[in-house]
Amino acid sequence: MKRTLSLALAAVMLALTLAGCGPAASTEPTPEATTSPTPEPTETPNEIKEINSALYPEDTLMFTVDGSEVYWPELLYWICSHVNYMTYGYLIDWHAVYDGTNTVQDFILDVSIDAIALYRTVNKKAAEMGVTLSDEEKAEVESEFEAAKEQAGGEEAFNEALASSQLNQDIYRNLLSTSALYYKLFTEMYGEKAEKFSDADTLSYAKDNGYMLAKHILLLSKEDEAENENVKADIEAIFNELKAAGSGEALYAKFDEIMNSRSEDTGGLMEYPGGYLFKQGDMVSEFYEAALALNEGELSDIVETDYGYHILLRLPIDPDMVVFNSYYPLRYAAAFDIYQRQAKAWADEAEIVRSEALDKLDFSEIFK
Repeated sequence: MKRTLSLALAAVMLALTLAGCGPAASTEPTPEATTSPTPEPTETPNEIKEINSALYPEDTLMFTVDGSEVYWPELLYWICSHVNYMTYGYLIDWHAVYDGTNTVQDFILDVSIDAIALYRTVNKKAAEMGVTLSDEEKAEVESEFEAAKEQAGGEEAFNEALASSQLNQDIYRNLLSTSALYYKLFTEMYGEKAEKFSDADTLSYAKDNGYMLAKHILLLSKEDEAENENVKADIEAIFNELKAAGSGEALYAKFDEIMNSRSEDTGGLMEYPGGYLFKQGDMVSEFYEAALALNEGELSDIVETDYGYHILLRLPIDPDMVVFNSYYPLRYAAAFDIYQRQAKAWADEAEIVRSEALDKLDFSEIFK
């Protein structure tokens, strides 16, 4: 859990640190890349073959974040990361209008500055709160650093891999350290397992974000019409048996009994024995709409989907139940989402002072 969440600070970029800004390894977009808008090239694009990292001397001040100075190599790394992420390593018209207002260059530059501002403000807030990495945590960061070096094939190969991503060892170590500090801040504010985040706050988050909890009994439909009529008869019989159980604990007990013995959603039952904790978009529309129409403790009618025939029982949300398609309990997911928003707010509130060099920057002079 710790490793996964520490990487969240750098979003896709830190996870791709050693993939960097060189020519794309494949012309196929990654699954992550397809989730973000991508500038459309006006003609068949050419791969980026050269990056002019010497456009500015390394000690060129590009901007400050609340007085913290940011120099050319650090900004170049983030620009390259976002260029690679958004264009898959191809040259495009950097001055084309991207989102109706900004050019492609302005958009990438803005998100790069935002990323650096996030790193700077995490360190600033940590200092304000007296949060520092322990000797053990520093050793973990160094262990990750050394592991990356070993995986690269030694010092020389490591430096070459970093350079291909417009990185050096100092910047890379800082990325790892700040990611660890980002997680440390979270644990200080909300607890190792978000135990400081209350039930009331968790349930309020669930309501605001449209989460529901429901169990279901599923009988799979059959292609053969005669066999499918038998399935329909079986689900009708189950529905009548559940209705006869009444409500409350008697209904819950009868539902669990039939679900555990008859439901054909065996994979889901094994992974989510307490039911599905989900929001809009997680389930097929018929399932979602049926659950939405129920109050807690209510039984649905028979719901038909492409999978088959379902009967749903909507339940009160348990703050510590694992969210559907997630490794994390709702309490943890809610606290971390709120924490990420807070960290973004810190960065948004930071004072950014741009240098003349930044204002003169032209991507067409960087990427060839």
